[in-house]
Amino acid sequence: MVSSQVLIVSSVSSRLIKNDNLKTYSLLWIDNLVNSNELHNVQQKLCLAIDHLRVFENAIECKTDIRQSKDDQILLIVNGQLGFAIVPLSDTPIQISSIYVCYLNLSSHHELALKFTKIPATVTDLYELIEKIKMNRKSTDKWFNENLLINVCNSVSNEERSSTNINGSFLHFQLLIDGLLRKPYDQTSRNKFFDLCKKEYQDNYQQLSIIKEFEEFYVPEQALYWYSGHAFLYEMLNKALRSQNINVLFLYRFFIQDLYKQLENLQWQQDQKSIRVYRGQYMSREELHLLKESKGQFISMNSFLSTSLDREISRMFVSPKHEDLCSVLFEIDVDPYLSYEAKPFANISSQSQFKDEQEILFMIGTIFRLVNIRQENEITVIQMELCNENYDDDNMKLLLELMQIKNGEYHECFSFGHVLRIARMYDLAEQFYKRMLNELENDHPLVAELWGSIGLVKRANGEIENSAQWLSKSLEKYEQMGDRTGIARCLQNLALIHQMKGELNQAIDKCSRALNIFHELPGNQEKSIARCFLNLGNTYFEQHKLTEALQFYMIALDIRIRILPYMHSDIARTINNIGNAYFLKGEHDCALQSFEQALDIFKISLPSEHPSIATTYYNMGVCYAFKYDYQRSLVFLNRAYSIRRNILSPDHPNVHQCADTIDFVKQKQFQEK
Repeated sequence: MVSSQVLIVSSVSSRLIKNDNLKTYSLLWIDNLVNSNELHNVQQKLCLAIDHLRVFENAIECKTDIRQSKDDQILLIVNGQLGFAIVPLSDTPIQISSIYVCYLNLSSHHELALKFTKIPATVTDLYELIEKIKMNRKSTDKWFNENLLINVCNSVSNEERSSTNINGSFLHFQLLIDGLLRKPYDQTSRNKFFDLCKKEYQDNYQQLSIIKEFEEFYVPEQALYWYSGHAFLYEMLNKALRSQNINVLFLYRFFIQDLYKQLENLQWQQDQKSIRVYRGQYMSREELHLLKESKGQFISMNSFLSTSLDREISRMFVSPKHEDLCSVLFEIDVDPYLSYEAKPFANISSQSQFKDEQEILFMIGTIFRLVNIRQENEITVIQMELCNENYDDDNMKLLLELMQIKNGEYHECFSFGHVLRIARMYDLAEQFYKRMLNELENDHPLVAELWGSIGLVKRANGEIENSAQWLSKSLEKYEQMGDRTGIARCLQNLALIHQMKGELNQAIDKCSRALNIFHELPGNQEKSIARCFLNLGNTYFEQHKLTEALQFYMIALDIRIRILPYMHSDIARTINNIGNAYFLKGEHDCALQSFEQALDIFKISLPSEHPSIATTYYNMGVCYAFKYDYQRSLVFLNRAYSIRRNILSPDHPNVHQCADTIDFVKQKQFQEK
């Protein structure tokens, strides 16, 4: 019987099978003899080496699967001449690391090998194939499993440089890791983690035995030992970090927290001195180009970073032999005076199962500055230095201020849910909040905040009535508790619901009540007061009372500029609203100036494809159209359309709005000629 992890995919069945590989490797086999008993036996044995095996009878289906497996490292097995249909001469997908050809004569293999450098072997004995794949995996494990995901925090606002556009991603990943470290875990969460591991390796008795041992005997003090030598842990974790699989990362948080604490403890025990560490790495040309364009910028490693004190050991991992990958050697300088205020790192040789590698392991999300890039023959050397949280740099200070502000708004139990919300992962955020609800008694004081958080998620998803119900429950709970801060926040959020439903007088009433409460509360309530003024401005804007709307917007902007970092996205949103008011007043130059200011801030504080950026592009495009500058109008409208098409469904109203406006402007442009 074929293992359930061996998916036999035909032209009909493949459309029904979802590729949920949570591990780094995929083994794809295309063969028109898949029903052979011998093949079934071999496939079962291969599952012990690489757990995720998919078998195809059709070359087109296999190609489709390869294109969709962007986060996997693929080993491909093809049957003789069938291989020519899979690997085009001009375009071998980068995620394919090796191709094995079965049942091919020597002369044909020689012909293929000359054309495709990724073909290490052809075999006529299927059991020989198993051994060759095992050897291949052992030799490539180090760099494939730890293939880096890098974010750049670029301080230069140059529209032509793509690295500028990922500052928001840089911030959001830092918030994600911070949320994982802050969220407590319990035995139930650990049990769900073990269940996930058992499901993923259900047909690999060797790994199941190790998982059982881990479940029974693991203690936090052994986190590094387990991480360094057990595939089921580091494969799934690194894959989840690369794909930002929130569900898996949430279950992993106990292990991530244990690794953090053990690295921190080791760091304090070890003598600190200036060191230089190294890491050999393969990297795509696109990734290397991005780094070359980012000298002097901050680099965040979005995975655990394994390095060595031994330069030659690191060079061994990057012998220049991959046709579509660049050989890279990282040189990282660590100043002992900075190290204690950065994310933890330590020499883990005493804890690792590979004691000879002199391994220095850095925590997920560690931040470095890219100092220089130089060439040494066929290897690119990337020089970096460790940065700490008191690094004398305006961008680093801004990053930390933003993190403190965003996290300070929420109870630490909810910070992870907040990260999901700002990343627009609304379904996952709702699951998280409801999971939290299940862990609390109904009279727990945090229940009201959870109900309110679910209401905000429902609102973001466009479920206005459901949102109103959850927020009303939250308001009632806060009133029972006598929590005036909670009451004011709920009134604020319900005011926005009324505004979205067109109930503008009710919106003004609730927002005014919230504003009065915030004025009466002790402590600094300026952030909430600013939001009230902004919402009042929005409501008057909807009533076409533009002078009143501008007055409230200006008050909100004045407060936000005073209390927030200068590049905070809330400042940009306020400026964007001011631009909208100027536009409706017919003051198009003032509107454009506001939109440009908002866009500059959004590009730094938000991911490159955030809806707010698309909306600002759209506003600028419409504004230029009203100034009869149709060429510039189309530039910005097309940018808005590109983002909305990527992040929204094809039938979403905002996608149609963009497309219709582009067509209208093109017609006007044609008529002017």
